[in-house]
Amino acid sequence: MNSAEVAGFTIAPGTGVLSAIPGSPFPAGNTPIQAIVDPTGQFLYVSNLNDSMGGISAYTIDPASGALTAVAGSPFPTQVNFPGPSKMAIGGGGAFLYVSMSGTVNANHGVSAFMIDSSSGALTQITGSPFPTGNDPQGIASDSAGKFLYTANLQDNTVSAFTIDSSSGSLTAVAGSPFSTASVPSALGIDPANEFLYVGESGSNGLEGFTIDATSGALTAISGSPFASGGDVTGVTVARP
Repeated sequence: MNSAEVAGFTIAPGTGVLSAIPGSPFPAGNTPIQAIVDPTGQFLYVSNLNDSMGGISAYTIDPASGALTAVAGSPFPTQVNFPGPSKMAIGGGGAFLYVSMSGTVNANHGVSAFMIDSSSGALTQITGSPFPTGNDPQGIASDSAGKFLYTANLQDNTVSAFTIDSSSGSLTAVAGSPFSTASVPSALGIDPANEFLYVGESGSNGLEGFTIDATSGALTAISGSPFASGGDVTGVTVARP
């Protein structure tokens, strides 16, 4: 059911027990699909898939209670066809928010990009946004250095790759992009060392791996890839000791 809300909890030290934050759940837009916190822990953003203007809800996080307060001007429109916002990633060291714009009823095929106001959390659309991707981008990921951005393009079996301008946040397609995948890509994960990109796919392939060129951001398939997972992969998390 679409409650158009975001639930918040405190975590008890030592036990991990969850308790609802006072005021939770907090109002969001139509069909909130993902929430993401900026690296400073000050702001939370929610993509509202079925919002008529493709709105992104933005909140400040109370450092003591965890309660959410809507940022002035929220929700911020992506101004794309309905439906719209799917998954999000933060790049450029926390300065920019990127939103994959899905859409099967009306094609979007792009990434909406915003500059994050470091004081208020407000979003300003970056010049040139939305930036074109492959067909129906779903998964999206940025390396921890904030240099590169990738989208999993569900309907044409590709991954789009971009470099991120460190000043403006604008995206430039990497040479050779989009890169073909073995099956239907829906989720992305980048390892903490920024060496490898893994693509969660539908069908028997499961999980496909690529090396990331540290200079250009280009992708090269890993030997032995794709790796069987036993089923469809809808989410990817990469950890290193």
